[in-house]
Amino acid sequence: MTTESADDYFGRPNMPSRIDEELIRASSAGDLQVVRRLLSAGANPSAVVGDAGIEADRTALDMAALHGHLKVAEELLIAGARLDAGENGGTTALTFALLSGHTAMADQLYRYGARADLLIGFCFTNNYAAIHEILHREPGRWREYSNDSVRSGNIEMLDENLKRNPLISPHDDGFSLLRSTIFQWRLVHRWGSCGQGVDDGFDRTRFQRMGVLLLDWGVDPKQVGPTGTTLLHLTASYGRDWSPTEDERIAHSRQLIDRGADLKARELETGATPLSIALKHGRLKLAAFFRKYGATE
Repeated sequence: MTTESADDYFGRPNMPSRIDEELIRASSAGDLQVVRRLLSAGANPSAVVGDAGIEADRTALDMAALHGHLKVAEELLIAGARLDAGENGGTTALTFALLSGHTAMADQLYRYGARADLLIGFCFTNNYAAIHEILHREPGRWREYSNDSVRSGNIEMLDENLKRNPLISPHDDGFSLLRSTIFQWRLVHRWGSCGQGVDDGFDRTRFQRMGVLLLDWGVDPKQVGPTGTTLLHLTASYGRDWSPTEDERIAHSRQLIDRGADLKARELETGATPLSIALKHGRLKLAAFFRKYGATE
């Protein structure tokens, strides 16, 4: 940029937008002097380029964090750059710093009150370094880590949780975690129904192996959940566009029955058995499997 005044350079009808775009570019490049000049000229340190709330949106702080420009990030923070621009009130800039391995940047952002975004993205990418840095800073998120390790289908991270997580127990958390393995709540399954991610190479039998891990950990297959259903009821009831296949439902059910799940158990509110739920949803192959083990309506 030349030495012309900010008013001359930016004196156009769309001045705020122009300044903000220049600020984000300068922050990405690590040009501290230009960043200072733009902030003095009235640039918004929290401006977003792209559609706010969409994954492609970016702020100046995001770009400084992504590239590890410590002094630029500090200048933006002093100028009032917002830290709560990410998912769930988290700080996208901190996520960028962790993903890029810029630990000094992460330290700086934490000092200013940053909070990491949802952990599930780090579980999808198997990023232990980022997960452990967040847990070191925010130990209360160990339970979130256990949930997201299951939801992302990351069996290795689930195994770590069952061995090291100080906040979870089979009695208090087992039903929820095993329910997630049955539900197979992995976002790519939903995308796959729309023609994306169908052949992404993800091994869906991971959820069945996760079920074994949880049962070995001590989850009671007869446990009743908060709505009065057992885990075996859930194998027959869940139904979404990314739900388990009929064969996967049978595999989950077999695990539970082999560990002592009760096919005669009835929902507290409706009195339905797993068999009656399977029939209600037209899961005839699963119903036949239940009958093979002596189930009745």
